[in-house]
Amino acid sequence: MEKMEKIKIKVVIDTNVFISALINPNGIPGKILDLIFEEKIVNYTSPSILKEIGFKCLSPKLRKYLGNENRILKILTAFSSVSVIINPNTNFNVCRDEDDNKFINVAYESKAIIITGDKDLISLRDENKYLKINNIHLKVPTPKEFIEEFEKFIS
Repeated sequence: MEKMEKIKIKVVIDTNVFISALINPNGIPGKILDLIFEEKIVNYTSPSILKEIGFKCLSPKLRKYLGNENRILKILTAFSSVSVIINPNTNFNVCRDEDDNKFINVAYESKAIIITGDKDLISLRDENKYLKINNIHLKVPTPKEFIEEFEKFIS
């Protein structure tokens, strides 16, 4: 009998979750990034998300927290290597902040959870923390909500 492979949770983390994880690796976003690097969850992303993350991480404002450019580029390369990079075919326009639509597009195509602290994305979810698009329900937890549920899931 074949051994069943564990199903891994698919996620899309927004830029602020990634940056928060780098600034405070011991915080909740840091735990999420650890889960991605340990390949306990699968992160889905896109070239436009990676570009935004890179742009923000390399900004002078954040470099004082994140270190020199070489260190940041190594982290971004490592993050890319453990992520599934897709080019979504969908192009939803449901967010007040148009830049946030890219997270929805990736999550929709990959059937992933969007982990975010972004107020615009959170405002789109229903009372059960789901965003419904074209009969697809995308879970949209905050980092804290995700970790709480993940810990229940694995225990």
